[in-house]
Amino acid sequence: KMKTSRKTNRIVKAMTANSGRIFGLTTTREDLNARYVSQSPQYVTVYDNNAQQERKLHKATLQGFRSGTTVI
Repeated sequence: KMKTSRKTNRIVKAMTANSGRIFGLTTTREDLNARYVSQSPQYVTVYDNNAQQERKLHKATLQGFRSGTTVI
């Protein structure tokens, strides 16, 4: 099992704090405009605003977060 880093935890916290709002999310593979849906210990589910579908992302793949003045 992959350990979630402090940065990952900060990104997940920021996502939950911005629940209901669209934010920019960077993963190891892509950049997306997303909205927080839910989370489990290892995964976070977001609504991908560009593809218009829900996506389940492993927390270890989360690299960056942007919303308003919050940039991680």
